[in-house]
Parts: sequence; structure tokens; C-alpha cells
Amino acid sequence: MTLNTLETSVLKWIKQKYSDPILAQQLDNLEVLGKKSTGCGFFIDFSLSKSVPPLSKEVFPERAITGPFIKSSGVELDGGSILFVEDGRVATLELYANGEFFKDDITELYDKASA
Repeated sequence: MTLNTLETSVLKWIKQKYSDPILAQQLDNLEVLGKKSTGCGFFIDFSLSKSVPPLSKEVFPERAITGPFIKSSGVELDGGSILFVEDGRVATLELYANGEFFKDDITELYDKASA
């Protein structure tokens, strides 16, 4: 299973915003395990080789890394993203709508038609 354009864009945005070399290494080495729709978003689970070092708890003390805002006509009331970390390792990406739907075919963080 591979990531779609939106999912890839979210991870790229996170990588650029936080500019941490270990986070970048983890994001570059993720393997997608599966994707689950919740109706108003998605959870994408990852695996990561044990050879990739864990994130520093001093740099990333929380279990969640805030991702970008998502504005699209296909996401009711717009939405956002969160990257969850378990034991210093990227584990799950959540994409969510603030409303009741998040369409499968969203490709942009910011859909110009709805901006």
C-alpha cells in the first residue's frame, strides 16, 4: 500500500516544519501497514525498521506531532492532521474533518476552489 498525494504532502509539510534529522529519517523510511476510514477522516498505520533511531524525548516530548491544517471542499468544515509517535517512533497519521465527511479523493492541503 502506498500513500496518496495528500498523505505524502502532509508528511512532507511535517518534515519541513520540524526540520529534525531523526524525524526526517523516520518519515523517509516508513512502510504503510494499512489505512482505516472513520467516515470523517483516516488513520494510516506505519511500521519502521528498528535500525532507524528513535526521536529524542527532549525534542518531541509528546506522543503527537501537529500537522498542517487541511482546507478543501471535500472536507466538511475543513480539517487537520496529527502524527502519532509510540516509543519515539512514528506510528500513525490521522487526517480528520472538523465536520462529518472527508472524501477519499482529496489531493491538496489547500483546495483553491474552496479557499
